[in-house]
Amino acid sequence: MRILKAFDVDHPRLSAAEICRRTGLPQSTAHRLANEMCDVGLLQRLQEGDFIVSPTAWEMFVRSNPLERLRFRAQPVMESVHNTLRHYVSLTTPDFEQRSILYIERFNSRSDASILGRHASRLDLHTTSSGLVMLAFARDSIVDQVLSVPLKDSITGVIIDPGEIRAMLPGIRKKGYTHIVGGLVAENTSMAVPIFDARGIVIAALGVVAKTAECDHESVISTLRVAGRNLSLSLGDVPDIPTF
Repeated sequence: MRILKAFDVDHPRLSAAEICRRTGLPQSTAHRLANEMCDVGLLQRLQEGDFIVSPTAWEMFVRSNPLERLRFRAQPVMESVHNTLRHYVSLTTPDFEQRSILYIERFNSRSDASILGRHASRLDLHTTSSGLVMLAFARDSIVDQVLSVPLKDSITGVIIDPGEIRAMLPGIRKKGYTHIVGGLVAENTSMAVPIFDARGIVIAALGVVAKTAECDHESVISTLRVAGRNLSLSLGDVPDIPTF
């Protein structure tokens, strides 16, 4: 797992030495494990000697992952939102234990807005519009767990009082969406609505990010709320999708 986690969008191919450095494993151990992972198909070794995550690994993980069902069902809804608004649109799921959100699909904007959320990347649950809307609609026990310790902004390093986050949640539940002007990127506006499964449990968030100066806020919120309801309704026949 440490070797697999060493690969990311900025490091799609790694040498044995780089794997050793990024994992903290001894050189002999990193080299041996990487070769064994090639033998079983999790990694692939290129002619130049570097390693990549193999197509076989992608195939296994995608075909068996329940998040793929959610992503597949969400794509037409997200495409419709993107065609209407022409802003960045994302689908995220919560990892309440790690106090983070995971980006599982996105449609990019043609504008030059600065976007932090990447496909298969994470941001904080408590500093993002998508994270806050999922937390607002989570069970009380989950909210208590998430807010049981001081929260850190992983980008700025600032410590956030969990009481400040708790105070925001009733208003978000009442409105049914989050709307943050500024936030992680000063010139951006971000909005998000919750997505529920057939049991009424929040399992995802549909979000939009746009440059504030280019954003018709009321239009975005209206479009998102309709799309969120439609996506939640469409999940009625989808087997249970677990949340973290």
